[in-house]
Amino acid sequence: MWRCTTESISGIECYDGAHGSIHRMTPAGHKYSKFLLQLYIPSTCGTLKDIIQYCKTERLKWDTSMSRADLLRTDHDESGSLLKTMLYTTKKEFGISARAFVEREWNIAFDDGSMTSFSNSLPFDEEVPLNAIEQLPTPHTRGVNYPGSAWIFEKEKEFTKMTMCIHSDLKGWIYPGLVNMSLNAHLGNFSRILLQYIEERRKKRN
Repeated sequence: MWRCTTESISGIECYDGAHGSIHRMTPAGHKYSKFLLQLYIPSTCGTLKDIIQYCKTERLKWDTSMSRADLLRTDHDESGSLLKTMLYTTKKEFGISARAFVEREWNIAFDDGSMTSFSNSLPFDEEVPLNAIEQLPTPHTRGVNYPGSAWIFEKEKEFTKMTMCIHSDLKGWIYPGLVNMSLNAHLGNFSRILLQYIEERRKKRN
């Protein structure tokens, strides 16, 4: 069951009344908790289409924890939906060394402009396209994002509701409790940095 760990994210209400919350649960048999970020971004800050673009194609411009987002391969599943294989790398943060994630990613767009983006990690026994992990210039510990990790963007009255579900195993020699404690603070900071970037883009448009 989800437990609310941050009822109201501080420092974001100045963006035309933006608000959000963070929730956490630890699935049976897992060391790492699953986190849910729900962020309500006023339409005066940007349209639903804008928010999707900022989060899905411009993330390296504002997310200070990430260092790479490389497209490794594109395929189509049986329904014809586009399947991307991506390499994401993170910087050393909170005393946690750099990580690399090889992800299968499906982006499903709906007629009303909403979008759901699912991802899960490529199994370790499958070949990584372009030998991408070995080609990194510095060592990275390869982590895992479990099925159910997702971004959801939808219109809700005068807001874009952005939901991000994270369930990661960072692997390596690291105490899971440290990660679980750090992620809550990270998601709050993530929200503030994202909204600051959205505000900067709005000023440029105007």
